[in-house]
Parts: sequence; structure tokens; C-alpha cells
Amino acid sequence: MKTKFLKSILFMALAAGTLTSCVNDDDYNIPALECTEPSITATKTVEQLYSQATSVATLYQAADENADDYIEAVVVSSDKGGNFYKTIYLNNIVTDGNGELRAGNIGFSIQVNQTDLFTDYGVGRKVYIKLDGLYTQIRSNTLQIGALFGNNVGQIPAELYANHIFRACTVIEESKLVNVITDLSQINDSYIGRLIRFEGVQFTDGSLNQTYYNAANVDAGGQTLTYITNSEEETYTLPFRTGSFADYAGTQVATGNGSITGILTKFNTTYQFVSRYATDINLDGERIGELPVEVGDPFFTEDFQSAENNTNFNFDGWYNIAESGVWLWREKVFQENGYAEFSPFGSGSTLNEVWMITPAINLDDYSNVTFTFETAQHHLDVDADGNKLEIFIISNFNGTDIASATKVNVTDQATLPTSATAWYEFVNSGVIDLSGFSGQVHIGFKVTGSGTDTTLDGAFQIDNLTVSGVN
Repeated sequence: MKTKFLKSILFMALAAGTLTSCVNDDDYNIPALECTEPSITATKTVEQLYSQATSVATLYQAADENADDYIEAVVVSSDKGGNFYKTIYLNNIVTDGNGELRAGNIGFSIQVNQTDLFTDYGVGRKVYIKLDGLYTQIRSNTLQIGALFGNNVGQIPAELYANHIFRACTVIEESKLVNVITDLSQINDSYIGRLIRFEGVQFTDGSLNQTYYNAANVDAGGQTLTYITNSEEETYTLPFRTGSFADYAGTQVATGNGSITGILTKFNTTYQFVSRYATDINLDGERIGELPVEVGDPFFTEDFQSAENNTNFNFDGWYNIAESGVWLWREKVFQENGYAEFSPFGSGSTLNEVWMITPAINLDDYSNVTFTFETAQHHLDVDADGNKLEIFIISNFNGTDIASATKVNVTDQATLPTSATAWYEFVNSGVIDLSGFSGQVHIGFKVTGSGTDTTLDGAFQIDNLTVSGVN
């Protein structure tokens, strides 16, 4: 009888709407059956805090040393799906024309040395943040709040964060948190740290035929970057970041068109979009354009791990040819990772046109042949013909005379870093189709740059070349 009685009481409470939180229809929102509203009043606005923060981590000090300052905000991120780690993204709170609370237009983050933060600070939860004793900083044009770590804002220790972040009983439904965007060209810094749903988008051709987290395709932070676009021409692309602990990490990248929800972040000068959980990705519609060719099994690979740092590139069977200028491609090693690089800086040559060319690759034993590679750049100031990387399929090559060889430019099939990409951040090329070629071919990487014009002396780095096909 006692069990039935308690169930009846709970049912009536739910039916009467007496719970203090609003609950969405997915599994990532936890109903708060009990909640005690904290006796806190916000004394500062997020706008005020943002306007006084600088690029230097600064300890917050209230004007009245006998009274603490608080801001109020709403949580828009979640670590339940595994793709956010020890960071909470929040927005300021505003009241709309109907008198209802919703997320404002200022996003910021708090770093906390604690996991499973969603249990207390779920999506839509209103919170109060005690500022005294915390540091503020603007980094990558984003307001960050936390403890001091070195010279920057870092994580609030686990034993202290509950003294600074207080959950209220109010939960704002997700429809009043999300910003709907249909044009990727609209993205700017004002959207950093805010919850966004992109509609009419899909993953680029080069992002397909892999899982969202791909151990063979990670950046310096150990994350996999795929790319979102909203057109067949892929005029605008947005990096989509997935870590190994995301609940959809091992899922194949969706091929369809639809909507993707997540938080816009920024690393240095590069935007990165981060979804919270698998249900944020809804790409069930018909894809714009045709699907790229399916990738087969690798039969030619080069990860450059045998590179000898700061020597001219000299791998067995490969070719290193200066068509203009005298400097050549170099072998490089950084943090135990080998790669090939060409930098025209300091060469003294007005024009450098330098080729790194693979050994001959026989395509006749395979069908659906494709290849992928990774590229990074540094000191690339402009995206111009005077300083660029190009990719060619080469035949009728005698090993020395590159000018007379037959060359087909396939650069337009590849995703390459631009001047807006963070330095040294490797970008996956995506799948480049070789099904139209046969016989013995070479893959050529050509860099053009100047050793006298400092606006055209950017460097390019190549790593992890893989040629695949169906045997």
C-alpha cells in the first residue's frame, strides 16, 4: 500500500504541473522533483561583466568589500553526451515581449574541475554565479570565468565550484535557448558560446566515409574535425569537433541533409561547432548533390614517421623537385610526429614552385580508387595564387622533368587549410576520387610561394597520405 500511495502522489504532482522545472522530451533533461530556491539576487549583469573583462586574467573584486556580486545565467551546454569536458557554456537571461525568460545574446563559459556537471546544471537551468574570488578573461573573443591557471583562466577546483555556482529552480525550455541559422555566412563572434541549430546543412563530401571521431584524423587537441556546409559548392564550411568520448563518436558521419544543434566555440581564429549528444544531429533529408565515391581498403600509405627533422625530404621512391627557386621540401618532426613541409620564408627566391611527388602507384589492380591526406599551414597571410598548395595526378613522368609530365589538377576536390585556419592545425583533405585514372600515376604536392615578399611566404605541411581502392 505504501508503494502505491507514493506513486499516486508522484502522478498527481506531475499532472498538476507542480514541478519546478520544465522537462523536454528527450533523455538528457532530468526533472527536478525537489528544489530549494537560493536566496540570491543578481547584482551585476553579464553585459557589465563582459564589458569590464580584458584579455588579461583578472581577479574579480566587488565595489563593496562587504557584499558579494552575483550574475544570473542559463546553461546551454551539457556534458552528458561526452563531447563537453569540465566546461559549462551559459548565456545571459532576458525577458521577451510575452514576459517569458529566454537566452540572451551573450555566451560565455565556466571551467570546472568536475565531470557529470549535467546532474546539477542541466540544459536550461538558471544559475547564479558568485563572482568574488573568480577570474575573468576574454580569450578568442569569448568571456571565460574560472580560477587562475598560469596566466589564464582555468578550472575552478572541485572542492570550490559549489561555492560559486548555485542552481535556481527555474528551467527554461530549449526552444527559448536555441538560435536558428539557415545561412552559414551569418556566423560571427556574436554567436560564440550560444546554442545554435543550423538548418538545411550537411557534412562536406570530404567529411564522409568515416566516423565522427576518427583516430586517424585528429587535430593537435586529439579531436576529429569534420565540416558542415549548406551548399553543393561547399562555399562556406564550419569545423565540427568530436572527441573520443562523445556518445556518437563511433557512428558513421551522416550523409543526409537536415539540422545540427550545438554550441559555437572558437579556437584562436577558427570557429568550431560542438554538438552535445547524438540527438543534436538530425540529417535524415535528401542530400544536396551526389554522394562521393565509397572508400575501399588502403593499399598505399605514408605517415612520414621516419622523417629526420630539418633535413631535405629524401624518402625512398619519392621525388623532391624545385621547378622555380632552389629550396626543397623538408622533413620535420614535432612532438614525435613526422611530416613533410615546404616554407619559402628566407629562401631569397622571388618565386618558389616546389614539388613533392609520390612513387608510382599502379591503379589497374583496383576500382573506386581514392586518396586522402592531411594539411596544415603556418604564416599563410593571404589566400592567393602567389602562395598556395596544389594537388596533381601525374603520369608520363620520368623522375626529373616535371614540366613535360602530364598533370591533372585535382585541388578543387580537396579541403585545404586557409589563412583563417589556426597555424599548425592539420585539416583532413576529404576523399579525392581517382576512379577516372588508370595505369601508373604519381600524386604531386606543389607549393608556390615567395622568399622575398613577406605576404606570400606561408608554409604548408603534409601528413598521413592514404590511397585506397576495391581489389
